[in-house]
Amino acid sequence: MPHKKHTLETILFLSMFALTTFLASAPASAQTPTILHSFNGAGGVDGYNPNGTLVADNLGNLYGTTTYGGTYNVVDCCGTVFELSPNGSGGFNYSILYSFNPNDKDGNYPSPTVILDGNGNLYGTTSAGGTVDQGTVFELSPQSCGTWKETILYNFIRNGGDGQEPMAGLTMDPKGNLYGTTFLSSTGCGCGTVFELAKSGAAFSYKTIYTFTGYPDDGKAPNSVLTFHDGKLFGVTAFGGAYGAYDGAIFELSPNGSGGWTESLIHSFGSSNSDSTPSIATVVFDSSGNLYGTTYFGGAYGIGSVYKLSPSSDGSWSDTLLFSFDGTNGDGPDYGALIFDAKGNLYGTTQVGGADGDGAVYELTPAGEAWTQTFLASFDGTDGNFAYGGVVFGPGGNLYGTTEYGGTHDGGVVYQIKP
Repeated sequence: MPHKKHTLETILFLSMFALTTFLASAPASAQTPTILHSFNGAGGVDGYNPNGTLVADNLGNLYGTTTYGGTYNVVDCCGTVFELSPNGSGGFNYSILYSFNPNDKDGNYPSPTVILDGNGNLYGTTSAGGTVDQGTVFELSPQSCGTWKETILYNFIRNGGDGQEPMAGLTMDPKGNLYGTTFLSSTGCGCGTVFELAKSGAAFSYKTIYTFTGYPDDGKAPNSVLTFHDGKLFGVTAFGGAYGAYDGAIFELSPNGSGGWTESLIHSFGSSNSDSTPSIATVVFDSSGNLYGTTYFGGAYGIGSVYKLSPSSDGSWSDTLLFSFDGTNGDGPDYGALIFDAKGNLYGTTQVGGADGDGAVYELTPAGEAWTQTFLASFDGTDGNFAYGGVVFGPGGNLYGTTEYGGTHDGGVVYQIKP
């Protein structure tokens, strides 16, 4: 069974901690996921190791990425962008839209998720490849002949104030401008950046809008998809913050009225044992402006939690611990954002834990400040293993997601479950 996934820097300090996972039977209501596609594993031409959240269009098509594999059949390289299309008989047809080329400058190792614009174009990042192998921002556009064309919108070059290694996907504002983060930066402490690709017609122009400075006054290593809310950008750093170099923080970027952005930390993790974590999960807002997310560690049992931040009139944010994972109900919440349904229930995944230790999909139902968890599915390896990405609503009102491992060839799966 794979362990929780870490960046190299995370691994260095995680050796100080010993985590105990308690495994028990999941509730009887947990269902068996329906496998829509099982990837072929190492060297697979269909790609392998999908580790992000899918995106669905209004026709019911699902889009995602794999970290490795593709047409060029190179082990531990280069990745794909794929589509699953409803076949009219209750199933889905799988196709590769684009395979990244190990001998080209089109990028390698695509971000865990892509986004769609109103014209059906897909946008994402690669953490490597490009002109100097420091990553790219790319666009995939559908062509009239049924193929897809890749366009590199930006090559990261390690100088001139840009960043390196964009490890998260992108977000788009209502004007079509793209925003993202880089895990590292080429100036200062190398703590990462936030960038903008401003759209003008069909062209995009790149600029760095913020460079992080690290502990104790700032975050370090942003590694989540940014969330655009109320004209502001919100994100999470894996490290830095006020309480420790490895604890992480939540930041806000607000337009300053002069074409720039002002950054502030709205929450630093590490103020208590229950709040101790690096958190790399994307945040989400409810209709009242409260922010929700998950922590990688922390909580009552030290193996993850769900939290809420509520804004106050003085600009501060109050933190509420909504739910703690204990192993039996999951361990290590996912990289992707929680999602809401129309009734205000939250849905998410855990990478490991659950009945067989291979991860789970869960629902959280509010009851005041206490939230009740319901198991929707628990993976056992054959139907998936290591649900690193979140879930998305798709055709039929079902939930769809990926696991990085498991399935027929242990190359990961795309699955469907009923909420």
